Amino acid sequence: KKMVTFRERVSFDRAPSYYSEVTPINPWESTFNSKQHLFQQLISFFFILFITVGIPLTLFFTTRNHIEAIYSLLICAILPLLYMVSVLIRYHKLDIFSFLLVLTYIISGVVSLATGDTTITLLRDSAVTAVVALLFYATMLPIENKWIKIRPLTFILSTEMLIDAKATYHWINPKGIRQEMSVVDWVWSMRKIRIYHYCLTCGWATFLMADYIVRVIMVIATDISVHNIYLSGSIIVIIELIIMSVLGVIVAVMTRKVTREWVQDNDYTEKYGWKMEQLRSFQYQHHEEDHEDDEEIEEVQDR
Repeated sequence: KKMVTFRERVSFDRAPSYYSEVTPINPWESTFNSKQHLFQQLISFFFILFITVGIPLTLFFTTRNHIEAIYSLLICAILPLLYMVSVLIRYHKLDIFSFLLVLTYIISGVVSLATGDTTITLLRDSAVTAVVALLFYATMLPIENKWIKIRPLTFILSTEMLIDAKATYHWINPKGIRQEMSVVDWVWSMRKIRIYHYCLTCGWATFLMADYIVRVIMVIATDISVHNIYLSGSIIVIIELIIMSVLGVIVAVMTRKVTREWVQDNDYTEKYGWKMEQLRSFQYQHHEEDHEDDEEIEEVQDR
């Protein structure tokens, strides 16, 4: 039987019209375009947020008037701790967000040992803000190994909300070799995105620390009433949220632009993908033909 070579069966001149689905797809951009996927990720994110933040805070405010503050805070740390352990067992990595929450509750519990008048209570609450600011700064440490990957907290939260942790990005490099990488790691590999999130995390940490300093000054160095201190603190928090939320949206838009440029410059799926598809199709057909020939030979031998 005449052997048919691949080059005789497949033309390399142009891609077939039916192979339009190989156009490179930006995983980050497709996240925004897929409403169903975005909705699922938002539900998952808010569910995790409800378990690790919502329930603990509810427990704290409902129990702090009945038991000592340190015990209330330790109770709050239970759910984030359980979630952190489950992630560690399931994915063999440390969930930084839960770890930071547990650490925050524990440190706040230690700070809460200082009891007394209203001034000390206000200072204690302000100290919690300072601890959170320090934790934002801590996530800027460039530590990454098999068990732990410390990345800016804003990057952690945005990727947990928008990207499936198991999602993988497949592409073909300029040499025609197939590549794959976790979407989260792929986004993090881009220098501009790392800079954006380092700056954004630093901004959050700085605003929170400034909030702490302003509250301490109002408590110690002024005669402002407790009510006005709480009111002023709430206004400061609202301003912080508005400013940082706007910056967060800007970072998301710039991230989309950077990933789109990377795909255009480095993903050659549109150039090579259809050829690989035809090669796989030819190999499959050739295998089927060989299989049919083997069956014919077996039938002849049986006769």
